[in-house]
Amino acid sequence: MRRTILSFLIILCTALAAQAQPAPIYTLKSCLEQGLLNNYSLRITRNEQQVSKNNATLANAGYLPTLDLSAGYRGTLDNTETKLRATGETTKENGVFDQTIDAGINLSWTIFDGFNKARPTPASPSKTS
Repeated sequence: MRRTILSFLIILCTALAAQAQPAPIYTLKSCLEQGLLNNYSLRITRNEQQVSKNNATLANAGYLPTLDLSAGYRGTLDNTETKLRATGETTKENGVFDQTIDAGINLSWTIFDGFNKARPTPASPSKTS
């Protein structure tokens, strides 16, 4: 019995030792790299930088025209009573339905902006040196 328990413990310890992984070796470089990868402030800054890079287009800089569309619909249901001045006759109308539909389109393009379009864009790199 004692021999069985001892054999079982030896097999169990051997199995656990085989599954154990060696402790990772930390260097200053690996710790700094890991810290930079997990820093959420840096992640947010990188994402904001990418968004800014994506938004740096000619259209966002104001060099291209803009086209605006608008449309509307209005319907009313009224009961009216009209009295003629000449004869004094009164006319009543119930359930008068009135519809109004409108649409509009606006194209605008700034041709001269008082030299304010001298901002750097992807097509014209900045001349800072």
